Amino acid sequence: MFLHGSGERGDDNVAQLRHGVEKICKYALRHGDAYVLVPQCPAGESWVDWDWSKQEMERPVMPNRTMSAVLGLVENICKRYSVDRDRVYITGISMGGFGTWDAVTRKAGYFAAAVPVCGGADVNTANFYRDVALWFFHGAKDGAVSVEYSRLMHDALEKAKIPHRYTEYPEAGHACWDRVYADEEMLGWLFAARRAK
Repeated sequence: MFLHGSGERGDDNVAQLRHGVEKICKYALRHGDAYVLVPQCPAGESWVDWDWSKQEMERPVMPNRTMSAVLGLVENICKRYSVDRDRVYITGISMGGFGTWDAVTRKAGYFAAAVPVCGGADVNTANFYRDVALWFFHGAKDGAVSVEYSRLMHDALEKAKIPHRYTEYPEAGHACWDRVYADEEMLGWLFAARRAK
């Protein structure tokens, strides 16, 4: 599951393919196969109801309409097709990075791996990530979503002794996702992940 950023919202079912998706698909084709779901968030909506210009996040009690639809979509695809339930992954950029963090908390134990890119999460949700392979990324010079989101989450996960990987690019701004999805090490790590039993 790939969750796009705020700039790709709409109803053309094309804009959401702009960043990262092609590299994920090419990797999957070279190393086997995969179902790659890339839903499009409607204009004016978001994956998580939160003002990401703030410095810290508080997780909404309930998922919003679009997140509920995303979680329903992935479950529907898993039921209809021969999906390996131990290898369901989620990733997203910016607004989709927030959505990636949030989705894991809504379906604990469901995703084998999560890769949020330049997003943010509520540090009080650290324990939700105990059973998911987690690698998150942020540019230190991000002017759209503060790098403090990822730094605070990294600290919270460390404090809770939850295994994870965090990569911060010192010279990168917001659009660090091209670098992330071009990283063969990250893609190999992602596609090798299995759900914790």
